[in-house]
Amino acid sequence: MAFGDSFTFSRPTAAPYVDAAGVTRTAAVDQPRFDHSGRGRPIGLLVEGGDNLGQGDRTRVIAGDWSTLAQATILHEWSPVAGTILAEAHYAADPAAMIDGCLGASGHHRRIAVIAGFLQNYGGWVWALGQRWDLPRPIASRGAAVIGTGGGKLLIGS
Repeated sequence: MAFGDSFTFSRPTAAPYVDAAGVTRTAAVDQPRFDHSGRGRPIGLLVEGGDNLGQGDRTRVIAGDWSTLAQATILHEWSPVAGTILAEAHYAADPAAMIDGCLGASGHHRRIAVIAGFLQNYGGWVWALGQRWDLPRPIASRGAAVIGTGGGKLLIGS
């Protein structure tokens, strides 16, 4: 699925990123930046706040067939600072609002996915897409029952 099929993106200025060849390039106004390491390894959608209010990257999800779910688990793998990768799961009654909130944070967004229902809480984490995803502390400290697992739909990443 192409990024533009699932998201809108805006930024009022051109901004740098590193391409797959490890070369620093400049993305045009309103073009998302899929950043890479200096060795060409993909590290995700780069979102930055900008120097002034309103100057940062703004990504919003386009509603899909999943957006009417009353209960969903949002999986968000991202790096708020270089060298740190967080795999987080969020229970959401409004999946689009939760995704917009996740993508509003500055950092590299590697993967984001929606799974119908609330995945089982295994004491502060859930299992999905072949890996562990940590729940925020308020949810992690409480139990949760499986409501549904669905097939899920990956929106960023592979």
